[in-house]
Amino acid sequence: MIEFTERGQRRLSTLFVFLAVVVAAAFAAGGAPVAAQEYYVGVSTEDWVPEPQCKDPANTTCGLRHAIFYAEGYSLEHGSPGIVHVPEGEFFLTIDSPVFIEGSVIIKGAGPDRTIIDGGLYLAGGQVLIEDSVIRDNQAETGGGMYMDDVGRPVILRSVIEDNEATWRGGGIWTQHGVDILQSLIHGNVAGEDGGGAYMLKGGLIVNSTVDGNIAGGYGAGLRVADNLYVRNVTVTNNYTSSPSTDMEAAAGVSIFWAGVEIDNIVVDNLAVGVRQRKQEG
Repeated sequence: MIEFTERGQRRLSTLFVFLAVVVAAAFAAGGAPVAAQEYYVGVSTEDWVPEPQCKDPANTTCGLRHAIFYAEGYSLEHGSPGIVHVPEGEFFLTIDSPVFIEGSVIIKGAGPDRTIIDGGLYLAGGQVLIEDSVIRDNQAETGGGMYMDDVGRPVILRSVIEDNEATWRGGGIWTQHGVDILQSLIHGNVAGEDGGGAYMLKGGLIVNSTVDGNIAGGYGAGLRVADNLYVRNVTVTNNYTSSPSTDMEAAAGVSIFWAGVEIDNIVVDNLAVGVRQRKQEG
């Protein structure tokens, strides 16, 4: 393991301060702020219900999809985030009917060992924070657990992304514009080609997290990442790629294409090559 250096400790403290400012700014509106509105999931189905029912903490009728829908609408109208409380249990979102989020939405589970989101998340816009949740047992062509297209910069906090599958890329996560993964676990995901755990085109942050037991047929069984990624205090172990070990981009642990990736304090132990990088040409 690489030891924490004084520089690294300062950098990490600065990083968390910066992240707090970024998240606060992302979920804040201009002018005088309006109080956030809270919505509550009370049932695992997706039947339509009127908005007042989803505002009732004791409701037994509001599903996750509609709680997110109303939270997004509130955010767009008032400029403050909508907060979706998801209790203990398993809740469903059908992957063939994407959840389009343009506003600011916070999805709060009861804990990564208690709240399970089944069906995957397709985030097509807005600013999203997911905390204390499990996203597992989902399938898609790209982004089996989470597919993030035009999302501002989602944050995954104290959560688990596990046992998802993509026939192409991003078994656990596929992201177009970066993602911040904090105190989380990416485990047991499978990609037919690249990025078994996650496929990250525009980088982001991975801090105090574990990437373990993911599989890819091509590059980056653990992570397949591009530029502008900062990795700190992360364990990348037991990931496996079936791509030949002579392929200099294969990398069972972390496959880096282009440059601009900074890695500090990482443990790597995978079933093929470890960390490999293709330098940017030109």
